Amino acid sequence: MGRYYHGDIQGKFWVGTQNSDDADFFGSTGYQPETLEYAFYKDEHIDLINKGIDECIKEIGTIRERVFEWFEKEEHFYSKQMEEEGIIPSNTNDEWLARLELGIRILKCVEENGECYFTAKL
Repeated sequence: MGRYYHGDIQGKFWVGTQNSDDADFFGSTGYQPETLEYAFYKDEHIDLINKGIDECIKEIGTIRERVFEWFEKEEHFYSKQMEEEGIIPSNTNDEWLARLELGIRILKCVEENGECYFTAKL
């Protein structure tokens, strides 16, 4: 059984790798009853989101443009395929890769809508 996030962006947290509160990393703290609720606003969070993405990219040791090109093409990160195509190093920590994927989803949503709201199941 997986844990999902729903709202302006949707996806599934990586099993055994990614915590439900991973979006905290990008500058908005989730608040919870039974789910974490996130609200990101372009004016308030865009710099923090980009800073978080850049930190992920630095930790992974890859190039921002190549990762964004991959995401445009595939819409999900697959570490094996990304390694084979030379986009990420073979020793990439999946926690950082999962976090990067979430950050890119948040960024794209904020850029397109001016805000991004979603809930994440605990």
